[in-house]
Amino acid sequence: MLVRLDLVTSWIAVIIIGREIVITAIRVAAFSLGIALAADQLGKLKMALQVIAITAVLLTIYSGWNYIRMNYKRLHLNK
Repeated sequence: MLVRLDLVTSWIAVIIIGREIVITAIRVAAFSLGIALAADQLGKLKMALQVIAITAVLLTIYSGWNYIRMNYKRLHLNK
């Protein structure tokens, strides 16, 4: 989505998606062998930053929806 909006170049998206595919493949292979792999500090930091970013986007969406909803009611009452 960010590539389509020209907010991120496609090669960055390929690296991010590729990383996720490789890590998932390694974790699936380890799981099939009965091995539990722990995330390192950088992986935990990445996850925390992703959660923060997603939360910020959801709050932005919610605040926009709430703004429209509240002001629609106010405009509707003035008619």
